Amino acid sequence: MRIFYDGHIFSSQKYGGISRYFLNLIPLIAKLGQDVLLGAPFHRNLDLYNSTIHCKGNYTSLYYLKLSPILYYLNSFIQSGNVLNYNPSIIHKTYYNNLKLNGMNGAKLIITVYDMIHELFPQYFNIFDRTSDAKFEALINADQIIAISERTKSDLIYLYGISPDKIDVVHLGSNFNYIKIPQEPKSYSSKPYFLYVGSRSGYKNFQIILDAFNRSKYLRTHANLIAYGGGSFDNNELSCIGRYSLSSNIIHLFGDDFLLKQLMTSSSALIYPSLYEGFGLPVVEAMSSSCPVISSGCGSLAEVGGTASIYFDPANVNDLISVMEHTMTDDNFRRHHINLGDKRSNLFTWDRCATKTNEIYKRFS
Repeated sequence: MRIFYDGHIFSSQKYGGISRYFLNLIPLIAKLGQDVLLGAPFHRNLDLYNSTIHCKGNYTSLYYLKLSPILYYLNSFIQSGNVLNYNPSIIHKTYYNNLKLNGMNGAKLIITVYDMIHELFPQYFNIFDRTSDAKFEALINADQIIAISERTKSDLIYLYGISPDKIDVVHLGSNFNYIKIPQEPKSYSSKPYFLYVGSRSGYKNFQIILDAFNRSKYLRTHANLIAYGGGSFDNNELSCIGRYSLSSNIIHLFGDDFLLKQLMTSSSALIYPSLYEGFGLPVVEAMSSSCPVISSGCGSLAEVGGTASIYFDPANVNDLISVMEHTMTDDNFRRHHINLGDKRSNLFTWDRCATKTNEIYKRFS
């Protein structure tokens, strides 16, 4: 069976969770005996650039405002030729675009849906953002849809009226079990610290963590917060940190998975206060790093965290303060949730993700 991956996401993201999903999935699908090809004619993805995956395309640093539309249409033209020459049985689109690949040479079209954030939280996006429109068109044209959580599937059914039979749920995986770190990793904080990972804007609800530190004398005195990735703090965040006098409590770091694994392993807990997630991969990465998870439970977070996560009301800062302080001061409580997380993380592996995805391919070959 020949499977073609339309590499649109690799021209959209320099790096990110979706591109990493495919970079983990594609080699495992090949190991399962499938003939695979990733088409990314002109891409800007650094993870793909540094990977060993065979890609029909090349990295370019020419992506900026004036050239991006030109490269988009050039990519579309080249991709059509790639599909005709490769003659795949399956086309798996990596993101939502209007490239008309479905039906070419009789290939079946499969698309993965990651979340319904644009539909549920439109207030956090530019009024000219057309992601929802592109997604809807892609879903209508698809022969089958992969949702990365049961919550994403239920949202698809509710918001778009898509038949449940057209949607398969395949959870994401984590490779953090295989990342080896020093027995005595480098220290990045003079105090015990909580960890926050990724984007902080809008529905991510990062502000509640700052509010918790502001209101809790215990946290301000005995703990720090490391914010990992997510771009530089914006003016509003810097203003809030200054107003709350938290500059000495907040540490901002960037890095690779090796650094993130070290931070998780040494953290008092990962805090995930998001108001919605289609999956929540950092939860799995934390559980597989013996790091307890303090989570809102919104969206798919309870589905992923199960009984291993420690939940709080994302609208109640006092509730968050209570679970943060409890986690820091009760070693037995923290160890209990670490043990639960270690076991639960085994449910989310890339091998399992690839096996279930391959079963879907076989149904449509």
